[in-house]
Order: sequence, then structure tokens, then C-alpha cells
Amino acid sequence: MDRTPTTPAADRRKQQRRAPWHGVISFVASALLCAGCATNVVPTYDELAAAIRAGEDVNAATLRAAFVAAPDFSERLQEISSLESQAIHLIEEEPLRLGPLGSAIVDRYPGSLTGHHALATFYSYLEREDTAAEHREWVNRIRTSMDDVAKGTLESPLPVISPAEPNAYLFATGRTPVGSMYLLMDETPLLLRVAAKPAEGPIENVYFDLDAVYAEWLQEAQVEDDFHPVRIILALARANDSAAQTFLGSLRRDEDMLDQAMDLLATASRSGNLIAHLMLARAYWSKAVNAPPGPEREAVQLEVVRNYELGIDIGSDEAMFELGRLYAWGVYGSELRDRGLELIDQAADLDNSAACLFLARWFEASDPPAQSDYDRSERYYRRAASLDNAVAKVDYARFLMREDIDKAFTDQAYRWLTGLANNGRTCEDLRVPCADARVQLGNLFAKGVHVRRNYRKARSWFRSAVAVSPSHARIVNDVAWTLAVSNLERLRDERYALQIMDHVMTENESARGEPAYIDTWAAAYAANGDFERAIELQREALDEANAQQIDDDTIDILREHLQAFEAGRTIIELIP
Repeated sequence: MDRTPTTPAADRRKQQRRAPWHGVISFVASALLCAGCATNVVPTYDELAAAIRAGEDVNAATLRAAFVAAPDFSERLQEISSLESQAIHLIEEEPLRLGPLGSAIVDRYPGSLTGHHALATFYSYLEREDTAAEHREWVNRIRTSMDDVAKGTLESPLPVISPAEPNAYLFATGRTPVGSMYLLMDETPLLLRVAAKPAEGPIENVYFDLDAVYAEWLQEAQVEDDFHPVRIILALARANDSAAQTFLGSLRRDEDMLDQAMDLLATASRSGNLIAHLMLARAYWSKAVNAPPGPEREAVQLEVVRNYELGIDIGSDEAMFELGRLYAWGVYGSELRDRGLELIDQAADLDNSAACLFLARWFEASDPPAQSDYDRSERYYRRAASLDNAVAKVDYARFLMREDIDKAFTDQAYRWLTGLANNGRTCEDLRVPCADARVQLGNLFAKGVHVRRNYRKARSWFRSAVAVSPSHARIVNDVAWTLAVSNLERLRDERYALQIMDHVMTENESARGEPAYIDTWAAAYAANGDFERAIELQREALDEANAQQIDDDTIDILREHLQAFEAGRTIIELIP
């Protein structure tokens, strides 16, 4: 493993100022060690390794913690890392070469997941099942010690203690790593995301905490004012680490340095890194969108397809969905639309909830409408919602409320809606779907669908939707329009509608340029009796619509509303 050389001065500085990550690692190691001991005497790593060689039983978690806590951990890690890396590359292709490698690794560190998995594979290949079972037992014990402390999610990454251990863990759990990328997070300085392909089912993302692996480098952060963990990733990228190259490509893309991003991602993708292929396809698509019509754009569009197809060959449901969506939209010609729907359906079969939601909407709103298939649409809505897709839960409720499709609102749809409406307050990612769910619940109570009609509860749900996302223009607009112009007089709340529109239109600059939102703002003023201000705003809405070349039907509606305000009339519509 490539490491930055240290100097005596740097060593002295490290002694004077220890990195916080080192303190955390030492604390955890000590805690695990104490948990595995019957007395307060904490055995050293060398003592535990000697006990294992003597045939004694040693707790795997205790052994791992002692290895990390050893004063010469960095040197020991460096010694086994190259051996583990070789073993990982041989596991699937050349199992006969794993015997000497696995033995060398386990001799140096008896707790190596990679070493024991290599030896289990080797002896199993030789049909020496008794010996293979001994090493599988160690593999299971080490895996359990990791699973006991984390789940492998972004919020709970699995702690690893060597660069090869993420792949060894996945191989040991019956999954094949097919792509990887480093991540930098506030809570954990360095994470590794690995795309893992199981024997059956969709590719999964598994996350690993690399703090212990790069603890020595992270310590340098405390003695160099300009140090940042990204410097570790830069060093790894120079050593041809595909996960590092993918991270840097993603970083350049976010910084609008598209050509540099594509160069890095192309390099990373040569090793078959699925994540790099997906990012490269999206980068090529960004370039195609901005390219003028002609051969250059066509060449770039072909690169989009090529990288998505490589991802599909690996088994990526994301690649199936994203390429299928481009085909279905007719980007590559109408003759590929059916192929696009087939790809999206394949992604849906792999439990891709976005693909299920796309198909639900596709069959609900086909063009022409006579080709809509509401039964298929409902099935896909239910599948997407059952996969915990928050947007699908809201859209399914909206779909069932349509009066023109003759679908009864279900208990399940109501549970999904209320569950989402009550959970979004604590989760930033769910905030907008939560607000949308509350709007739909307001509509249910206003119309008396599946519940007893109750205008007070309806208004309460509408108000709570705005409370969750007070600056979200679409949600505020939907609530304000309903409360300002509904034909249900007992539902209307004109003063509140004007209050929330005043807030969002003064706080949200982009909303201020949307003709539909300005139209709602004008209608709220009219509902409160201020027709002079309503006329002024409606003329502004028309000017914006004409400047943006919005469709004629919308402009006609805006003009009708202006005429109503000029005649001293409010807008009244059959809503919700």
C-alpha cells in the first residue's frame, strides 16, 4: 500500500498532538478488549495471537480490537495488505494459489478475514472439507463481530481494518463487489461505498468505515493546517485505485469540470467499476445535452448507451432504468420506445422502485389517453410504494382519488399516506413527500373520500403541510390555491392563503418568476377583496408567460382570470 513517508519531526509532532480519530479508535479498541475479558487485565495482541497458535479459543472482536490497538499496527497492516490484495484478486480465478498466500496472511495476523476466506476457498477446492470448515468458522466469527457493531448502511458503515477487508467481507457473504467509490462525510472522514452483486436479486450498496485503515494518514491532519482527507484519495488515485478515481471524477463533475471528470471516470471504468460506468454515462449525457446537433452529439450519445449497456451486462438495475428511460422518451428514436419499456420492466423486477414509479405514471398518462392502462398503473404504484418509495405512496393516493378511473381508495393507501405524513418531520429527505402526503390527506377530508368529510381536519392537514415546508413554492401554491378558490365555502381560508403566498413569493426568488404561482398570488388577493393588487399581479403573470413562451392554453386561462379580476370577480373552482 502506497504511504506518505514520515520524518522524525513529523513523528515528534504526532507524539505531541494525537489525532481525534486515533483517540476514537483506541477507545473503541479498549472497550472491545475489556468486553472480551473476564478480568480487568487487558491482553495484548501478541498474547492473543500466541493463545490462538496454542489452540486456545479467542474472541474475534477482542482479537480485532487488540490488533488495531497494537503500537505497531501500521507496520503490521502494511505487511499484510499487499498479501491480502493478491488473495482477493485470486479468489475467483485461481483458487489453487490461495493456499500459500492465505497461510502467510494468517501467520502474520490470525484474525484476517481475507486470509481465512482464502484458506476456506483453497481447502474447499481441494475437497478437504474438515480443514475448510475450520477456516469458515473463523470467517463467520469475524463477520459476526463486524455485524454486531454496524449494518453496512451509509448511516451505520461496517468498520474494517485493512484495505482488502471490504471485498473479503462481501465474498464471505456470497456477494461479488462490482464497483466502488470513496466518500467523505462529516461524521466519518473516509468511507467506501461498494456495489455488491448477490447470487440473485438487485445489486446492493454496502458502506465501510476506513478510519482504522488510514489512521496514520488521518493523524497528519492535526499537524498540517491545509490537510484534508481528500489528499488520501489523491494518493490512492495515483496508485491506480479505481474507487479513488471515481470519487475524484464525481468531484470534478460537481464542480462543472466535465472534461476532467470524464477522463477520471473513463480511467476508473477500465477496471469494470460499475459506479464509474454509471457516472460516466451521466457525464456523457450532460455533454450531449449541451452539444449542438450533429456528429459530435451523436458520438457522445453513443457513449451514453455504451456505458449504460456495460452496466446492464454487470446486472445494474440503475443502468437498465436510466437507459430505458432515455429510450422510452424517444431520445434515440421512437422505434426504441418498446425496448426502453422492457429495460425499465427488468429494473422493476429487480425491485427498483423508481422504475416501478415510472411505469405507473407511464400507464396512467399514456399519449393518447385511450392507451392508458389503469390496472397496470395501479399494480406498479403498489409495487413502488411497497418498496418504501415515499413519492409513490403520495402518487398512489392521488391516483386513487381520480374520479375518472373508478378505483376505490384502499386501507393500505391510507396507512401509507398517514405513516408518511407523520414521519417526515424528523427526516430531511422525507420533508417534501411528507408535506405532499399531508396535502393529500387534506383533500381526502375535504372530499370525504375513505374518511368522513371534515373541513376542519382538511384545513388542519393543509396548514401542517405548509408548516413542514414553508418555503417550498409548489406545496405552498397547491395549498393556497385550494384555500383561496375552492367551491367548498366552508373549506376556504382566504386570509391564510394570502399570508403563505406573500411569504413564499417574497422569500423564493425562483417562484417569483413562475406565472402559475403569480396567478395563485393574484387569486389570493382577489379572494381577500384587493382587486387592484390582483390585477397588477395577473398582468405580471401574463407578461412572464408570454416572455417564457408558455403554451396558448395556459395563457388563455391567465387572461380569463385577469378579466374576472377586472370585473371584480373572484376565481371559484371545483377543488379539491
